[in-house]
Amino acid sequence: MSLTAQRSATAVSSADRKLFGLPVAVIFVLCYFAFQAILVTVVSNGAGLDDAEQLANIGYLDWGYGGSQPPLYTWITNLAASLLGTSMLTLQIVKFSLLASLFLSVYGSMKLLGFSRMIASASMLGLFLIPQIGWESQRALTHSVAGTAGCGWAFLAFAWHMRARHAGSAAALGAAMAAALLGKFNASFFLIMLIVTGLLMPEYRRILLSK
Repeated sequence: MSLTAQRSATAVSSADRKLFGLPVAVIFVLCYFAFQAILVTVVSNGAGLDDAEQLANIGYLDWGYGGSQPPLYTWITNLAASLLGTSMLTLQIVKFSLLASLFLSVYGSMKLLGFSRMIASASMLGLFLIPQIGWESQRALTHSVAGTAGCGWAFLAFAWHMRARHAGSAAALGAAMAAALLGKFNASFFLIMLIVTGLLMPEYRRILLSK
């Protein structure tokens, strides 16, 4: 066997490894975001602008905040604070849990669409290469994190519906799309392209248009 072939086989084998029953890439993502939640809490000098906004709005539920922001992120933060108390750690748990859910949604979507574990892992880890996700979302953003996570949920629900093809999966797709819009209004761009792309593929079009 050539050296290139051996390296390729090793890479495939590494991507297919599991730890505690989970793919290594999934374990890495979970550990990474758990570590980040703790690290940001420890090194923080206080709440930034976005976190301060959450602290100001956490005491009440509304259909919008700050004049233009949808409510999902603040709703989730409100729930987390009622369970864990109001603290910087709670704010970071919310943010990094949403980011982790985005990554895991991409992994699950790729698996449901029939791709290998290696490709699903690469797709998930590739999100780190997007500056708004790999850096800015971890540094400052809140509502955009909820919108992006909602897009990940919608992608996962879409992939599930393409496989399951029943009323429950269709309802999940609708709920996930609603969550994305409640996270950030510009999630509509992703949702429109997701549905348009599905309609352009004959097999998916039959499912989307079925009653």
